[in-house]
Amino acid sequence: MCGLFSKKEKVEPKYLIALIGMTGAGKSTFISKASGRKDIQISNSSSSCTKDIQAVSFKYKGSQVTLIDTPGFDDTNRSDAEILQTIALFLSGSAEAGLPLTGVIFLQSVLTIRMQGSEKTRIRLIEKILGEDAFPNLVLATTQWSHLKNPKEGDALVEERSSQDDFWGYMIKHGARLAKHDNTKSSALKIVGSIIDNHKEPVPLQMQKELAMNDFKVILTSAGKIADAALGESATEFEKRLQQLKRTTSGHAVNAVDQDEVDDIQENLKETAAAKEKLRNARVTPEQVHDWAKTFAQVVEIGLTAAKVIACAVC
Repeated sequence: MCGLFSKKEKVEPKYLIALIGMTGAGKSTFISKASGRKDIQISNSSSSCTKDIQAVSFKYKGSQVTLIDTPGFDDTNRSDAEILQTIALFLSGSAEAGLPLTGVIFLQSVLTIRMQGSEKTRIRLIEKILGEDAFPNLVLATTQWSHLKNPKEGDALVEERSSQDDFWGYMIKHGARLAKHDNTKSSALKIVGSIIDNHKEPVPLQMQKELAMNDFKVILTSAGKIADAALGESATEFEKRLQQLKRTTSGHAVNAVDQDEVDDIQENLKETAAAKEKLRNARVTPEQVHDWAKTFAQVVEIGLTAAKVIACAVC
């Protein structure tokens, strides 16, 4: 047994909404605000604390809403390949359980002013996980506005990302909506309500369909291919820098600073190679999907916080 469930009045699940985004964007905090639950595991640093899937159910206008907190990309302890495998299991299991998503909330901190290549890559990952057909069920919600001394900086971030197809522009053009979350219960519920109000029918996500078509191998999905290409680009950049250092230090003794950089690059190359190998082997088995679907269905039905329970199914 993964865990014991206390008896509660069973409520027919109606709305399932997944939260995605980078580590530290405030997914767990959003769930805590929306649900009113004080026992949600929340990260207050750049280190990720949500290792697996966390599901929390609550009543909203007479219906049951289940918010699903997925692992954040840019995790300090796990590669994007491992996170993709966890998300793959979640999507496959929820599909088998007959629990399609009502919508998706993508959270982005307004404290991230500079747009970087890594952010662009992860936006592409999210696009390929969802697929164009699901964009009308997507809300792009910005967080952490209270930390800004000048709100205009946040407005500039939203405008810049919204105007460029490489970032949010493409998703917005295909139906995604913008929202501002001010870290209050009313704000969180307004965003949840907007998904419910605009919901027409569940749309299978692109990664769900591609997993089923490709023997549940993550690397054969569009998101998996993007993650693999990004790892390849990282390895190429590390190799280039390593060769530059070797040319610079050729013919004389390597100083301590240069040697430290060489050691760091070599370690990064090892980590990148390990991540590529994990991605190459990442697959969810039918047995895992079945077990996960059963556990998740129980969690949604009873309405419990389920991080530890679902982690058992992921093992």
